[in-house]
Amino acid sequence: MTTTDTPTTALDLDAIRPATDLLITQLREALGEIKAHTHPASGEDFNCLNLVSWLGERMGPVLRRLADEQAETRKWQERNAALADEFTAEADRFRAALAAEQTRTSRLEDALAATEQQAASMRIALDRADAEAEGR
Repeated sequence: MTTTDTPTTALDLDAIRPATDLLITQLREALGEIKAHTHPASGEDFNCLNLVSWLGERMGPVLRRLADEQAETRKWQERNAALADEFTAEADRFRAALAAEQTRTSRLEDALAATEQQAASMRIALDRADAEAEGR
């Protein structure tokens, strides 16, 4: 595969000038609109400083409410984490109690089986004793 080098051309300013001029015009219009508006409360003309101030007045309560909601969310997350820890600890206690009960039940089953074997042996011994007593 062969490649051919394409010569780089100089930036054609005439080609991008209309788009640049349009952008500058739009920015000037937007700035003109900002300057033309007056502050709703004071009637002062907007400029960059009072625009920032006005935005701060409008955004301040929103940002404070957002911060409050985030703080409340953190509290809920902390409470949920604490409850999850308590739940896990309680589940561990139940698992330990269940394991202890299973061990106890297993021992009781073993003791019952041993008792049943002893009872069976006693029955056999009694049956022999009865048979010997009858045979005499």
